[in-house]
Amino acid sequence: MSAVEQSRLDSGVGSLSPRLGIGFFPSGLEISFLLAGLGFVVWGCALATWRLRAQAEPGVD
Repeated sequence: MSAVEQSRLDSGVGSLSPRLGIGFFPSGLEISFLLAGLGFVVWGCALATWRLRAQAEPGVD
């Protein structure tokens, strides 16, 4: 691996937060926050769908 390829890999590790320049840790945190937010969105959609379905079908709880 050449030095250019290595520097590309090193700069790509923290690509989500290049301004901080700390490296992997900020991007790892950002990824976990994004995944948590996505999980809440999916959970909210599933809950809303279940509630609407329960309202649409009386007797099904």
